Amino acid sequence: MSGQPPSVPAPPGPYAELFAWSAQMRATEPVVFDESMGLWHVFAYAEAKRVITEHETFSSEFTTPEEELAIFSTGNLALMDPPRHRMFRNLVSKAFSPRSVAGLETRLTGLCAELLDNVATDRPVDFIEDFASLLTTQVMAELLGIEAQHRHKLRVWSDALLSQNRTGLDLEPALLAEIARTTEEMDAFLRKELIRRRETPGPDLISGLVRAEVDGERLGDDEIVGIVTIFLVGGHVTTTSVLASAAQCLHEQPEAVARLRADRSLLPTAIEEIIRYRPPFSRVVRRCAKDTELGGRPVPAGAVVVVWLASGNFDETVFDAPERFDITRTPNPHLGFGNGVHFCLGAPLARLEVRIALDALLDRFERVTLRETGAPLDAYDPFGGILALRKLDVVFEGAPAVRAD
Repeated sequence: MSGQPPSVPAPPGPYAELFAWSAQMRATEPVVFDESMGLWHVFAYAEAKRVITEHETFSSEFTTPEEELAIFSTGNLALMDPPRHRMFRNLVSKAFSPRSVAGLETRLTGLCAELLDNVATDRPVDFIEDFASLLTTQVMAELLGIEAQHRHKLRVWSDALLSQNRTGLDLEPALLAEIARTTEEMDAFLRKELIRRRETPGPDLISGLVRAEVDGERLGDDEIVGIVTIFLVGGHVTTTSVLASAAQCLHEQPEAVARLRADRSLLPTAIEEIIRYRPPFSRVVRRCAKDTELGGRPVPAGAVVVVWLASGNFDETVFDAPERFDITRTPNPHLGFGNGVHFCLGAPLARLEVRIALDALLDRFERVTLRETGAPLDAYDPFGGILALRKLDVVFEGAPAVRAD
């Protein structure tokens, strides 16, 4: 794979290499076989959308021989095809129904206020450590019905698993050992939670899964633990990533901030643009279920296809001036939350959390400024699939005199 990258600016920050590479590939080889890894890469929007929506041709089902990863495969909606996927998704989607999500707004508003009451102003704080991660962990814990004294564990486990993220599709033995230690702790804790729910059920998601049936049969403990694990890690990672991206954009786009402060009705389209501009995941992987053609290239059954969502979001044939951050961009058919049957189940909740958080930040502070340290921002490996910062030092400055509505 070669070629000169076109002069399309990428979002500033630790992902510049990824965006420059994907821009080059869109222009030269939008669908290409990578001989070194034995898989296909897809960079263009049209082909990317086709792969993630045509589940009959491009399957999400993968098996892993590693016992350490079993917790991520059993009950994992992202690794299921219909009709099994549809049954499991219907069970979990009740927690994310429009009515359920809307009912969280008052609690989220209060939680944002509590967290921002405790952050320092006019000196650097870690936006992720002191606000975004706390917010998302608390929300996940409340939805799962985890008691307050145990909630810190959820964040520790999620962060530990993220720290083990890497570039390749295969995992080294030492890395598997680290994952095993974390997943064993999670598994033991969640199985105790299942026992507690059977004895004292509540309105939380775990209790709902314990009561749920698929084809007249109860879910097994392995399936429930798998569903909850993916729900916990995915929900925490996705929303924390979007919140960090929002903070970066608030720093980089003062004109957009002024418009949002003057007109809060722009928040929904602004959030969609944040997700397009800095999506929470760079890529997804599919397996070709039958011989097909993709972008004019024959792709055989069994081939692994890597779909670069971050690249599709900057496709010049779909998005006008994709390098421009535009909070009024409409339509905005980004792939940041996926598409088709595997569209992110937690997207409504993530959007609500980010909207309430941005509203609170705009109310409280005149500026959210990134602290310039001279060192590059530390991020989880963008080529490993997750676009999330580990740390984001910011300064919350001043307070607006009056909220403009």
